[in-house]
Amino acid sequence: MENMWMLGAVLALSVCLTSGSRNESVEMGTNITLLCTNEKVEWNKMIYVIWKIYSQEKNCSISVSTSDPAFNNCTDGKQIINESTSGNYSLFIPQFSSKDEGRYICDMSYQAGAFIETINVYACVRPTLTGWLEKDEDGHTFAVCEAQSKPAASIYWKTQWKISSLRTSSSKNDSGLFTVTSRLQLPHDASYNNLTCVVSASPSKCWKEIQFTFQYKVSFQAIEHNWIRLGIFAFFIITLLIIIGIVLVRFL
Repeated sequence: MENMWMLGAVLALSVCLTSGSRNESVEMGTNITLLCTNEKVEWNKMIYVIWKIYSQEKNCSISVSTSDPAFNNCTDGKQIINESTSGNYSLFIPQFSSKDEGRYICDMSYQAGAFIETINVYACVRPTLTGWLEKDEDGHTFAVCEAQSKPAASIYWKTQWKISSLRTSSSKNDSGLFTVTSRLQLPHDASYNNLTCVVSASPSKCWKEIQFTFQYKVSFQAIEHNWIRLGIFAFFIITLLIIIGIVLVRFL
């Protein structure tokens, strides 16, 4: 059927053929509408519209024509909307998920010409941001900021001193979410009050910058918690040594 439409559109293509491409970032779980072109085409001047979909899960196509029945072999709710009233022949995608990521091609032919648009669609997941303080074996204190998102987040720090030691790592799980962890070594005399890590996205349209601020109470509690653990460990070691000493004295 597509071949018949293509043959019928040869004259239109010879008049004017316009093509383009763009990238779209979409928040997971939302209903979205992909616009084929900003140009409005009245239905009585339309020949056909074909949306060709190459997604992570499967390939399918949806089409409408002024001379043939509509066609749709996508089984997940995708459909062309408002073809007879709005004149833009957009593609509706319900509850966008990672399986919908992929390449979407809108092929539209009308009496005055034709238009082909390729849209690369990516999923966005807003970051889950957490922060805490920890000590290493050498007694150095680190502020840790961790963001789980899609795409991978960029993390930078706002401090009252010059940053000299910073470590960043990234990993990806089976569902496509990235976890980025940034560890900032704190100077011994540093104030933890209002220490802030900032998370941004690329492309930035996925979400706006968000930040996590370490308050003094949080940092104090974190350090205090480490000292408590060290104290408990030392208590058990001392108790064990006393017991061993008593046993040795009895046998001697």
